[in-house]
Amino acid sequence: MQLLIASLMTNGGLARTFWQTADSGFSHINYTSYLGGEKGLMSRWKSEWLDRWAKGGWLRGKRVGDYGIGAGLLGKLLCTNYSIARYVGMDIAARQLEAAAILLESLAACPRTLILQSGTPDFSTLGLDVLISQQVIQHFPSQSYVDSWLSAVETARIPKVFLEVRYAHEARFSNWGNANHDKDSTQAEKENIIDTKQTMNAHVDTRNYDAISFAVMLNCEYILQRMPSYKLEGKWFTSKGYKRTKFQACALAQKTV
Repeated sequence: MQLLIASLMTNGGLARTFWQTADSGFSHINYTSYLGGEKGLMSRWKSEWLDRWAKGGWLRGKRVGDYGIGAGLLGKLLCTNYSIARYVGMDIAARQLEAAAILLESLAACPRTLILQSGTPDFSTLGLDVLISQQVIQHFPSQSYVDSWLSAVETARIPKVFLEVRYAHEARFSNWGNANHDKDSTQAEKENIIDTKQTMNAHVDTRNYDAISFAVMLNCEYILQRMPSYKLEGKWFTSKGYKRTKFQACALAQKTV
């Protein structure tokens, strides 16, 4: 296993601090909490998006990047069920990478690289065939962070990209990474606040969880506007979220010249 440290960028500092100390269930390193356990979560991923997207076995032998990995459960599933060649897991919190290293240690047949990412990533150096980020963009700290991240994907020209986002017809951002995010929040954003006390055992300021749970709500069209070298191979709704929200799958591929 390789462990790499990516270059730092200042706008990721607050986000990194939060995810290093956030509730373990919220951070997806404890799958026995409200997530329903490893088997249940993997079964849900397979039925909601993975089997549909990976139909025909085309993931076999691919170098697959996973951004925002929690404890690396998706990596385990990709290695054991989809025969990928290498799993490249990226996260901004060292705690998550440590948990992933433990979970994946028994998978000798799955070469892996874990990357501690503290800012906008340079995906172009990783040689990825595929990039996945599922239900992670929703937590990004600002619109500028989202746009910079999508620009990095666009620049890398990764052949296949799968992004699962919390859906909104018109994009909205809480900008929790900004000091004045409460002042700038719209009424629509405030109405989509989740009472995390009722859904997880949060032991830190739940006000942070409220803003971060619904930090980014957008759609596949927003993504395509910022990734013009890609085409949309498919989009569909996956699971329902809190406060009547839902998630949208965006399956993207590089346009052929």
